[in-house]
Amino acid sequence: MPDFPGFASAGDTQAEACKNTAKGLTGHIALMVEEGEDIPLPTLLDQIEIEPDTLVAATFLVDVAIPGKSRRFNLTLPEYLVVILREAVDDQHLGGPAVEIVEDLGQVVGLVQ
Repeated sequence: MPDFPGFASAGDTQAEACKNTAKGLTGHIALMVEEGEDIPLPTLLDQIEIEPDTLVAATFLVDVAIPGKSRRFNLTLPEYLVVILREAVDDQHLGGPAVEIVEDLGQVVGLVQ
């Protein structure tokens, strides 16, 4: 996990590795929050630097809820974007245009750089 040095996870399958990573990272972040540490902003996949001798078997994103203070804001969006976002949330699976929209919204509200 490039944004969390020292954190590692694994699994016998990619699905298991993804599940284990999400569970472990959720606990790791909860401890960071409890200890008052800053949670790093996520690095975009195309900006991750991989060491020359590192073997990469798979690259995937995991959804982790970050505990802490909430921030409320009003945002007006075209209805088709709202539909895409609602479907992504309902399915709990982000892919295709929904990911781009979420990243763009994150940039607008300062969650993603």
